[in-house]
Amino acid sequence: MDVNVKLNLEGKAFEASSAILQAFEFKENLKLQQFMKLACILCTCTLAIFSQLRGKVSLILSKSKKHEVGMTEITLEIIDDIHCHDTNNPKGNRSAAPA
Repeated sequence: MDVNVKLNLEGKAFEASSAILQAFEFKENLKLQQFMKLACILCTCTLAIFSQLRGKVSLILSKSKKHEVGMTEITLEIIDDIHCHDTNNPKGNRSAAPA
């Protein structure tokens, strides 16, 4: 299972992946604390992306209206994983040299 976390802040889309949940869509006025709580449940491979976005999200949220966001406003969708297919190495053997 793969997870795509999508943020739409002031018309700019940010996306990150992990292997725990499938999709979160956040409102642009989501409080930073709520954003970080949800980010903490993702696997460690996405933490670098969230740390890069944290400053941008903090700045945007500090200049926007704040309102409470309930769990009903978060959309969760679980989808099947889509495996990567390498045309040079269709069996996925990493030790095989490309042709």
